[in-house]
Amino acid sequence: MDSAASLNRLLAVLTERDIGLGYDDLAWLFDSPQTRDSMISWSPSAEGLPRPMQEPDLESAIDSLEISTAAIEKQTAILEAQRDALQKLQTLNRGPTSAMSNTDEKRSTQARTKAQLDLETNELTESVRQRVSVTRRHAESSLDMLKTSSQRQLDKDDRLLDGLQKVMFKLAPLESCEKRLPDFNTLSRALVKLEAKIIKDRTNSTYVEALDSLANETDGLEHETNGQAAIEAYALAQELESLVTEVDSVLDMTISRRYRAPIVNALKLCDAQAQLEQQSWLEYLAQKTDNLASCTQDALAYNSTITRVSDALTETLPPQIQPQPRLNRKPSARSASPKKLTNPILHRQGAKDPVLEILGHHGIRIPTETTADPEAVSQALRIAVLERQSRLQDLQMATELSVAAQVAESINMADGELQTLMGALYAYSPYANVHLTDSKVKQRLEHLDHEIESLGDGIKRLDVDRLAEAEQRRLAAALNSSLD
Repeated sequence: MDSAASLNRLLAVLTERDIGLGYDDLAWLFDSPQTRDSMISWSPSAEGLPRPMQEPDLESAIDSLEISTAAIEKQTAILEAQRDALQKLQTLNRGPTSAMSNTDEKRSTQARTKAQLDLETNELTESVRQRVSVTRRHAESSLDMLKTSSQRQLDKDDRLLDGLQKVMFKLAPLESCEKRLPDFNTLSRALVKLEAKIIKDRTNSTYVEALDSLANETDGLEHETNGQAAIEAYALAQELESLVTEVDSVLDMTISRRYRAPIVNALKLCDAQAQLEQQSWLEYLAQKTDNLASCTQDALAYNSTITRVSDALTETLPPQIQPQPRLNRKPSARSASPKKLTNPILHRQGAKDPVLEILGHHGIRIPTETTADPEAVSQALRIAVLERQSRLQDLQMATELSVAAQVAESINMADGELQTLMGALYAYSPYANVHLTDSKVKQRLEHLDHEIESLGDGIKRLDVDRLAEAEQRRLAAALNSSLD
């Protein structure tokens, strides 16, 4: 490597590292014979010194990856469109070339399909009829059960109502003890008066006896002593009278405490117990009434539901088909009357022709005035045939639509079950999900993304200032060694 190339390379590196050394500072080192060889040997070649990746390089790499990914997706969409076009072409070219063979194949397919549909229609009709009969039996049994349970519940309610008559006296309004207090007050006052009268009579008798005994004892004393005794007796009588006047209040208090208060308390306690018992009975009756109302509502709702279901079944179900009489019946002992064997309508109209009887038996009406006209009979037959054909076509179309709907539903159910089974089968295999790209390419791209992220993290962790300072110190040391 020559000195100019080495100088340019060193200047480029110093510029990238933001080191303040220019051409004038380093050119003389490469021009001097003493330092030129050492500087050339010290400066590596451009091929030997790899250039570090910068952020623009990483951004350009990411952009190129995004462009390549978009191109791959676009190419994938083009390939999918080409595949769909090829499949359509294969579908168009798959048909037979001969129109006659196509028609024959179509007719045979339609015949097989019609036979299969007829068979499935018969099976479906029979299964529906069986289900309807089973449903009708269940509805009838449920209705009978409902009637039985309703009758049982009503009997139970009747017994409950009969039992209520026995407890009605407990629910009657109670007489309050306050209404009975006046009677007790009257009795208490009467008892007080009676006791007071007894005490007063006893006191008077005792007082009179005491006076008589005192008079007998003081007959021999002096007159002054008798006067003093009379004064004391009068004072004692006054005191006794005052005590007698207080007897009523004392008796009232005593009788109220001994008789009236316990009786009033007992009455109040009885009233409280009666009220509690009446309240419990009323709560019991309210609960039973609510239960009876709820049972009645449930029974009415169930009955209305059963009625609606029965009406819906009656409207939906076809009428009962009477079994046709067998032709090889045994001859009866009595031959039926010819008038009874004919159609009642034709018999009333006076028809005697067997042809008219047969037509009437099959529901074809012909006026009596046109029975001799063959054209009228033919016209009636044509009208009947057209009517029967139209009804048959309507029935066929309705049957085909219903059967097609049932078949489509069965196919959809089968497809859904098949998709579920395939999903469960391929759940733990590499084919569980659809991949539009190659797995190896995807892994390589993910590995490249991981390496780019790790490289970016490493670049963020670099201390550029420390590296620049180390490079400056190294260059300064090299310059100093070259100058020495």
